[in-house]
Amino acid sequence: MPPTVDLFGRLKDEQMLLSIPLVILFLVAFASEQVGIAGVTGAFLAGMAMNKSPLAESVIAPKVKTIGYGFFIPLFFAYAALSLDLSFLVNNFNIILILLVAASAAKFIGCGLASRIDGLKRREQIIVGVAMIPRGEYAIIVAQAVLGFAAASQQVYTIIVSFVLLSILITPLLLRIAHRLW
Repeated sequence: MPPTVDLFGRLKDEQMLLSIPLVILFLVAFASEQVGIAGVTGAFLAGMAMNKSPLAESVIAPKVKTIGYGFFIPLFFAYAALSLDLSFLVNNFNIILILLVAASAAKFIGCGLASRIDGLKRREQIIVGVAMIPRGEYAIIVAQAVLGFAAASQQVYTIIVSFVLLSILITPLLLRIAHRLW
């Protein structure tokens, strides 16, 4: 991958320096989907392969970041929200809160204990435990795939996505609290 990117880097054309890596990224993502692996996994692997190019940090990453944060990431979250069953969410918010508390406690305790084994101080254990609470976008991607395959209902999808988003939203607040208390 790096030799391919570097070859086009000799052209000194800013648009080509972005276009070629994006084409490669989309082709690998498409190929991943065709063999039964999530497209995001293929895109991640393509990004890892491009990481070795000398153009990765100076040219490719800033441009891809601009496009990603300015277009694709908001589009992804908007699409994820379109499939939510808001009436179910309102009527069953307690299920999501119970799941959030249980999963957050599990992550906090598990990661906190693991950092204790690693020799971190108590304050650092608390910070690690809290910082590991949020679930990631990949959980939303998996939930979308499960919904798309009709392996779960829209209500289950709503629980998962709401839980993931709440875990992402509460973590900065909990980190501030943990930082002030310890």
